[in-house]
Amino acid sequence: MIYRIRTHLEKIDPLKFKPKEKVISIKKLSRGESNTNYLIKTDKSKYVIRFDILNKTCSEFKQEFLILKKIEKLNLGSKPLFLDVSKKYFKENFMILSYLNGISLDKLSKKKYNSNLNKIATLLGNLHNTKLDFKNKYFSFKKLVMENRINIKKIKKQVNKNGNLFQLCDTYSKHLKILIKDYKPKLKFCHGDVCLPNILINKGEFFLIDWESAGNLDPALELSLHFYEFNYSSSQKNSFLKKYLKLTKDKTLKERMEFTDFYMAFSGYFDVLVGCFNIVNKIGHKKYLESANFKEYWNWGNYYLGLIFKLELFDKTFEEKLKKELKEMYNKLKKYKKL
Repeated sequence: MIYRIRTHLEKIDPLKFKPKEKVISIKKLSRGESNTNYLIKTDKSKYVIRFDILNKTCSEFKQEFLILKKIEKLNLGSKPLFLDVSKKYFKENFMILSYLNGISLDKLSKKKYNSNLNKIATLLGNLHNTKLDFKNKYFSFKKLVMENRINIKKIKKQVNKNGNLFQLCDTYSKHLKILIKDYKPKLKFCHGDVCLPNILINKGEFFLIDWESAGNLDPALELSLHFYEFNYSSSQKNSFLKKYLKLTKDKTLKERMEFTDFYMAFSGYFDVLVGCFNIVNKIGHKKYLESANFKEYWNWGNYYLGLIFKLELFDKTFEEKLKKELKEMYNKLKKYKKL
């Protein structure tokens, strides 16, 4: 693949390289569930070429490029330089971006960034205050709820309908119907997935990558996910919100977050659990499945399950029964046999 990328850059020259700009090296970077990235180093600059391993529709991949164009002036992420959805030279859609120096936070210990979390409050506060209006055709709260329902159906097919996990799914569905009636989202331009792998730190400053989920969303939803993914303590959360609310003046944020905290805890767990089933049953892109760590996924699911228990919707007896059921399930799944 590296040879093909080099040949394409040198022969086709999509970036219209400056005179005498030559490719020095190409190195594979991270691989996500939907993309594979390579670092291109020339004698003049650095670039990232990003391949769509899920082979999204042309319009969906173009939309991600359009989002990057839309936020380019904010200097929060990579600059979009080139897009190709022709599949003439590669089997996948691909785009070329400017390279952002930095390390993603999932590769660092908390000590390395904990003292700077208020800078993320400033970053998100400024982002949510921007006058950008963008309706994401492929990502919205409505679609998230629909995907959550699909995940629940997948889970129910895999488990005993008289079991505790089945009951957990039903309890969520019943509470969602009640709580969502009073939920009144306040839409602003959001990143859509402010998790550890999507934030880079460089010299104490933070930048965001992977903007495919960006668009008009509720900042409450964004912050609930962010606090969960980073495992904020109560004091860190309060300090963050104090800084954030000075920038945004969002009077109903905390009220909305009572709902979004509930929603993101359950949806996070269901999403991870389905991810575990997919790894075991080998559902998904081959390259991603080769690198996916089942144990890591399962432990991440246990973390989200702990967040669900903190909502105090279940008694201790149910929690213990569910943990026992899940332990038995884990022992079966880790053998990588189809259910």
